[in-house]
Amino acid sequence: LGSVYGGGQIASVGTNFANVDDDNYGKMQDGNDHGCLTVNLTGGTIEQNVYGGCMGANADASRGVTEVFAAKLGISKKVEVNLNQGVDEDEKGCVVKKDIFGCNNVNSSPQQSVSVHVYATQNADKTQIANTSTPDAKQKGVYDVRAVYGGGNLAAYKPIGPNPTADNDDGKNTTYSTNVIIDGCGLTSIQYVYGGGNAASTPAINGTYEIEEVFGGGNGKDAIGKDAQGHDIPNPGANVGFYAYDIDATNAQTAADRASNYGYGSGKASVNIFGGLVHRVFGGSNTKGNVRQTAVTMLDEGGGCDFCVDEAYGGGKSAPMDAEAQLHLACIPGLKAAYGGAENADIQSNVVLNITNGTFERVFGGNNISGTIRGSITMNIQETGCRPLIIGELYGGGNQAGYSIYGYKQINEGTTEAPKWVWKPRESENDNTGATVFATNGTPYASPTVNVNSFTSIGAIYGGGLGKTATMVGNPTVNIDVFEGKYYNNDNAVIEDNARVVGASVKYSTVDAGYDKGYPIPSHAKGAIGAIGEVFGGGNAAPVIGNPTVKVGTNIGAEVYEEVSIEEGKDLAGYYTLNEEQYTQATGTAQAGEKYYQKKTVKGADIRGNVYGAGYGSTAIVTGDTNVQIGKKKE
Repeated sequence: LGSVYGGGQIASVGTNFANVDDDNYGKMQDGNDHGCLTVNLTGGTIEQNVYGGCMGANADASRGVTEVFAAKLGISKKVEVNLNQGVDEDEKGCVVKKDIFGCNNVNSSPQQSVSVHVYATQNADKTQIANTSTPDAKQKGVYDVRAVYGGGNLAAYKPIGPNPTADNDDGKNTTYSTNVIIDGCGLTSIQYVYGGGNAASTPAINGTYEIEEVFGGGNGKDAIGKDAQGHDIPNPGANVGFYAYDIDATNAQTAADRASNYGYGSGKASVNIFGGLVHRVFGGSNTKGNVRQTAVTMLDEGGGCDFCVDEAYGGGKSAPMDAEAQLHLACIPGLKAAYGGAENADIQSNVVLNITNGTFERVFGGNNISGTIRGSITMNIQETGCRPLIIGELYGGGNQAGYSIYGYKQINEGTTEAPKWVWKPRESENDNTGATVFATNGTPYASPTVNVNSFTSIGAIYGGGLGKTATMVGNPTVNIDVFEGKYYNNDNAVIEDNARVVGASVKYSTVDAGYDKGYPIPSHAKGAIGAIGEVFGGGNAAPVIGNPTVKVGTNIGAEVYEEVSIEEGKDLAGYYTLNEEQYTQATGTAQAGEKYYQKKTVKGADIRGNVYGAGYGSTAIVTGDTNVQIGKKKE
């Protein structure tokens, strides 16, 4: 009826046997054969939560428990939590009605790596795991497990560093991390998955029936309990690479201050999705929880079951983060939407978006709904992956969210009695109107750049954003220098007339069929470079305050080197390596971990519609100059 713990209630596992006043109290024994916790769940029903670690205890002055003493209560080493490992899919497995945590509940932490591995989930009201002889054992939108965390509930994950015997070991250089692995094509149904923890977090989704949202970082959304007056206690969120800090602290007001004063572990959050139905994927946290260094979201079909992800974000949902957001799409069928930025959050660094394969309705370099990007936006379109690259609409900016190379200002869109503070792009370096101004201090970010090099078909390209609120302040550049993509001479890349992108696939129709949904894309013939419908330097109903530039085929005839993915052991004839900025012919066979390149020649561009220096629609104004360059000037 309660919860399950791998460790004890306040009691540690693997520590020295010592009195509380002994210097060895709260220290782990030497060797890895002590302090390891394993929780295997294969049957029964757990009404509350599962914790791989201990309970822990908060400091309590009335009981003489100091913060230092409380931190020594409930520690352990390595932790493993396994849900329904080895349970046959036609049998009934273990039911977990609430949440699964890899670490502790209240305080203290495992000192080494933490692994939470979900092999299958069991619906509480069904008699077996899978939809075989029981067709409704799993239903879309009805989740077996509410949430899975790599970290703890109220307890931060604080692994030891490289010198565990030192009294001043602070774990800043630790190599340990939390790991969340979700397996089971058609067998796992979870609403939320979080990497969590204070050090590096790595949730890996190998296959699943359905997951609503996946986060590389922590939660921060749900209340953590009630206070004495019955009010909700706010969730502080789970950082990645930071100790907990007060947002009002004078030594935590900038990303550099936070890294210097509160930095911890590697500061990297990474999400790897290999298969299954996942509605939304975020490299960062949910509503609270900063990520220090990088947030990498990798999507790669390789889990042995159908891959279906609706939306992917390099950043978080509503949680600000200091990290650079990176979204890498290795080998996937495609997405409805991909965002280099966040859904509704601040990113304190650059955004890099690399699209190499798959079919997309829309791709954005910026944020979705709101939030700020306090760095540059770079988008690279190169068809080097496992499928032809097809995009309905490509945007250098955001969906509804604005962007400025000069920073942002906070404006009250509500009333004095009910203020509603929102961030707006600064329109110039001197635009200081607003209650709070985040400025770039005289050094603007590099303007957004959209590099379009190899692909199969793109419906429309915009240097700006989508929607009248997605104002872009800056000088976006669209570079279109097309060379032959990986599938230019492949039958799989042939696209007929009347094709449209819907979800992660291409649909075909005729005018007589009245097909009017999806995003129209130009046809593509075998042996031809990728085709584009129309090109806009500005936005789609979105203003650009600045000077857009469109360059089409300005490097015709130039030789370029494109990084490609090749199988280990393949003959390297025709491939190159890069060393000290020099490309040289590769020899032998491909080795794991090495980067290889192919030499390509820029052919120009195949644009079926028009090229516009500005945007589309009455609200897509451009305040500055436009510059359209077609072709290469004679030497």
